[in-house]
Amino acid sequence: MDLSSCRHGRDTASPVPHQRRHPRPDPTSAAPRFDGIPRRPCRLASVRRRQDGSARACDRLRLGVGRHYHPPRLDFLARKDRLSSLARHCRYFLRCCCTLGAVEGALNPDEIRAAQARFEPMFSGTFETGLYPDEWNWRLGRDREDLTRQICNGWKSDLTIASIVLRADIGEACARLRGWPGARIGQDNVIWKPPGGKPLGFHQDDSYNGWIIPGEMMTCWITLDDTKAVQDTIEHVKGSHLWPISPPIKQFHAPDDALADLRPAAKAAGISVYQIVPIEVPAGTAVFHHGRTWHGSRDNKGANPRRSVIAHCISSTAKFHPHQISYIYSRYKKAQSTEMDESYFPVLWQQDGYRTAWLDGYMRSGRAAAA
Repeated sequence: MDLSSCRHGRDTASPVPHQRRHPRPDPTSAAPRFDGIPRRPCRLASVRRRQDGSARACDRLRLGVGRHYHPPRLDFLARKDRLSSLARHCRYFLRCCCTLGAVEGALNPDEIRAAQARFEPMFSGTFETGLYPDEWNWRLGRDREDLTRQICNGWKSDLTIASIVLRADIGEACARLRGWPGARIGQDNVIWKPPGGKPLGFHQDDSYNGWIIPGEMMTCWITLDDTKAVQDTIEHVKGSHLWPISPPIKQFHAPDDALADLRPAAKAAGISVYQIVPIEVPAGTAVFHHGRTWHGSRDNKGANPRRSVIAHCISSTAKFHPHQISYIYSRYKKAQSTEMDESYFPVLWQQDGYRTAWLDGYMRSGRAAAA
């Protein structure tokens, strides 16, 4: 993967000038500079395949990190000697970026079409593996047509979805950006917002992780459709990864006000003015965000649906919390143990080279089914 400057959307490598480094902002201060001042949104630089098609989907990653920081170029899949530079980059990602990293071409057109074709069968209750997903929040004939459809842990039910969210390169990107020694899949999401679809409330992913230690996520959101602001694309609150963790929001699906929980969270963080950044990218683009980033989506006012597949990664060292319970996911906790079973939380990538042994065969069966 290649971490490159996105200021002008081109492959320009420039070091971090000493005078451009800023002190770590205090999230409790009255008006930290990265959160309180409206700015031009960061451009999401695109990463395209080589002409010979040899570039794997996430072999190169660029991060849009704001106007004041230009990260060095590095390729940590091939150049392990530059990990110290990567570590420096990740510190700046966590301190002062707009929390956006985008990879254009993470899925090729055939992979996009194959994933799109799985949505109707899944939400109609036809599951390829015979297993129900852990969460199935919209069912044909039961729920309103204007609700946003959501499935959680579709990888257990559909091999095509599994071939996307269980990729090693997604795990590596999430682990390195969050500073972990490796990454597991904590949960995936399959999201389908039809024309006229209702909002998903703005929230932080880390608010829902009290049942694991450390309670942290790094998210890779992959769109299967070109996204536009009018089409209700996902939106991020710039700099909100520096805010404290808030409790889970009051209403996740179809709230009357998608920003209802964001406003008091900003006030509690001492932020009077915040910038909401709509993510407008072509189909097949992967966008990474920190687990504390406030994000959500509003009504789909466009004429087309918006579909996405999302990998929520957790640290490879994560364990179950001994006392706090998730009424869904703590069912996978072993008696008298906090260890996470790789049958349910497989390791996608680890810096020592380890990866859950059965993953690649399971993913190959998904690719064969989609071919």
